[in-house]
Amino acid sequence: TQEQAEADAVTYFTDNYGIEDFSYTEWFEVKNAPTELVDSIGWRDGEPVYDYDGWWGYDSMPVIKSTNGSEYQTGNWAQQVIGDDGKTDDVTSINEYWISKGMDGWRLDVANEVSDETWQNFRDSVKALNSDAVIIGEIWSDATYYLMGDMYDSVMNYEFRRAVTGFAMGTKYDTNVNVIDDTYTAADATADMERLRERYPAEAFYAMMNLVDSHDTSRVLSLLDGVLDDRKQKDVDSAFPTYEGTSDLAKNLQKMVAFLQFTYAGAPTIYYGDEIGMVGADDPDDRRAFEWGKGNQELVEWYALLGQIRETYSAQLTTGSVTAIDTGSTEVMGFKRDDYDEDATDALIALANRSGESVKVTLDLSALGMVTVSRSTQTLVDLITGESETVGSDGKVTVTVGPTTGALLMLNGEKVNLDDERAANLVSAYDPAYIVPLRTVSAGVQPSGGETAAEHTHDWYSEYITNSAKHWHECRTCHLKQDEADHSFVAANGKYVCSVCGFAKAGADLERAPLTGDRAPVALYAGLLMLALAAGVAVLPKKREE
Repeated sequence: TQEQAEADAVTYFTDNYGIEDFSYTEWFEVKNAPTELVDSIGWRDGEPVYDYDGWWGYDSMPVIKSTNGSEYQTGNWAQQVIGDDGKTDDVTSINEYWISKGMDGWRLDVANEVSDETWQNFRDSVKALNSDAVIIGEIWSDATYYLMGDMYDSVMNYEFRRAVTGFAMGTKYDTNVNVIDDTYTAADATADMERLRERYPAEAFYAMMNLVDSHDTSRVLSLLDGVLDDRKQKDVDSAFPTYEGTSDLAKNLQKMVAFLQFTYAGAPTIYYGDEIGMVGADDPDDRRAFEWGKGNQELVEWYALLGQIRETYSAQLTTGSVTAIDTGSTEVMGFKRDDYDEDATDALIALANRSGESVKVTLDLSALGMVTVSRSTQTLVDLITGESETVGSDGKVTVTVGPTTGALLMLNGEKVNLDDERAANLVSAYDPAYIVPLRTVSAGVQPSGGETAAEHTHDWYSEYITNSAKHWHECRTCHLKQDEADHSFVAANGKYVCSVCGFAKAGADLERAPLTGDRAPVALYAGLLMLALAAGVAVLPKKREE
């Protein structure tokens, strides 16, 4: 019976692994029905896997079941994962452990698939431990519902991404890569961003995680070149984009997109490698290793300059007000950033031009509250280029915004140059001297060592395949594996030890016959739940499906 199988599983894991608390078995739903999958763990190797709920069907990510519509009410899961809202000094939960170790907060994956009750109690616990610890939810759409002060502090701002990249490309897509608007203009993008500003509480709006790509999307440079978040794009250029094959227009537009990230309200969030010009199609191609020494120096220094400007003018760009500007052009977005000072002459105006041609924009600084007509003549300076224009006696001024770039304007300002110390710290991103060489070895090299095509001597050591009857020899330097072979077990101190690689396996593991019938599912069940407990929580379905 299933009851007997559960009892046998408890006995087995208690006797062989010292497990005494099996309360976590209440967190999962395991069905007494075999699947077509075959197990590869321990004495269950080769036996069928029994059915259970996995995130989007992935068997490695068992789902915490919902009780009365809430994970929070499932067994002692909340006690073990979330904690007791700081009511005691005991560190008994995963959340309490990491916050106590100095972690600054949590990013919650597919957060909208977990109950409100769960996140409300999670917030209480996090804030009781550290009121400054941040909680960021992965939400792909309008997140107003989650930002009312009882769940998240911020979200991954994919709405910002859609507006900014849609403006750059002239086409806006939804989360499932369907075209929403193929005539998307500066005014359209501004309206979408204003909608979020008006809907989100100010505390959340200024803390938005303003990204333009992530581990779940195409990289921004490739996106701007037409490589969408779509794995159905099977042509080689779309599936495996290269920097050399990327258009100059996309490369220039990336600089404009970065300009918008660093001058708009919210936290500009750069996905590693974007700052050097890395390319990548949709997940997993977007997760390539960082390419040290291969970056574009101009782009690297552009990102650094934008960061320096944001730091220098943090009162305006980090916490300052946002006022949308009608530029009169479909190609140019504009907004004013002000530090709330009564003297608005230190306000900044950001203009971003997506077109391949320079565009002239006339600004009424009097209407924007930056000058009065009685004031003496002033100049409006681009902090990036140093170019300036004289403001007319009527408070109006016409400026030229270069192609596919941005202008950051300030009355009587001065050009900002990248400081030498920052520049010196960027060299490893683009200097070829920092390129990590590929290590190659000639085929057929045996574990005896010796010089190879990689110009090093193999440093061989024995390794084993966990829970398998195999071992191999591996080089510590290049990780070449050779000579996979069967373990040669001999009895020693109540265990079997391989005489070749030293892998020890308990005698009970070798001697016990595989369980069958009603006893099998729960043995697998307990093993899977051990893995799930170690891994934490897996929660639920497809990220971009709204």
